[in-house]
Amino acid sequence: MKIDARGIPSPVCPICGSALLRITVQFDLETYEISSYFLDDAECIDCHSLITAPTPLDALSENN
Repeated sequence: MKIDARGIPSPVCPICGSALLRITVQFDLETYEISSYFLDDAECIDCHSLITAPTPLDALSENN
């Protein structure tokens, strides 16, 4: 079942529990490091649901 579960950042799909997500990133052309990424277009690899990808700050706010 594919749904739109965007809005609450999550490191796993809330539908199927998969931790493998597809996100859109941009790479720095000199260092090849990720320079930016889009949080609201993450997609679960397994069930294709749309979710909001997390950041390290989301983990900190969850633990407080």
